[in-house]
Amino acid sequence: MLLTSALAVMAAQTGTTRAAGIHDHLRKAAEYLKANDPNSAVKEFDAVLALDPKNAEAFANLGVIAFFLHNYKNASQYLRSALAIDPSLAKTQALLGICERKLGQPSAQALLEKSFPGLKDKNLQIQVGMELASIYDQQGNLDRTASVMRSLVDLDPDNVEILYM
Repeated sequence: MLLTSALAVMAAQTGTTRAAGIHDHLRKAAEYLKANDPNSAVKEFDAVLALDPKNAEAFANLGVIAFFLHNYKNASQYLRSALAIDPSLAKTQALLGICERKLGQPSAQALLEKSFPGLKDKNLQIQVGMELASIYDQQGNLDRTASVMRSLVDLDPDNVEILYM
């Protein structure tokens, strides 16, 4: 009985230590990102995944870093891993859609369509909308192109990129 209690206390302490380590690595990664040091941030996110292989935040952030480095293949893999753990990540889904579009994958359209209406980040919503409008235009679907473009003009009526697409 005493041994069981001791093991339970040790397990709780290990869990607390692990959670503190994860939090510390995430904090350091955020600091590195603010300092524009993505390589050090990647090491911190990798350390998070070593402690918690199902950490959607770490996978999503690794995907974002790869995305901004134009490494769309790796970004796509990280973003898919994040979404497998937490499918509610709208920004992650949108970035995956953009990656898939850059990689020429037909799955891009569905990802972009699903994420577009729920995005709160104006710039990302514009980027996703522009990708969708381009897809619809290439398909010759003028009604859907016009619908997305109307949404984008409503979102940002002074955006020259939108007005001249």
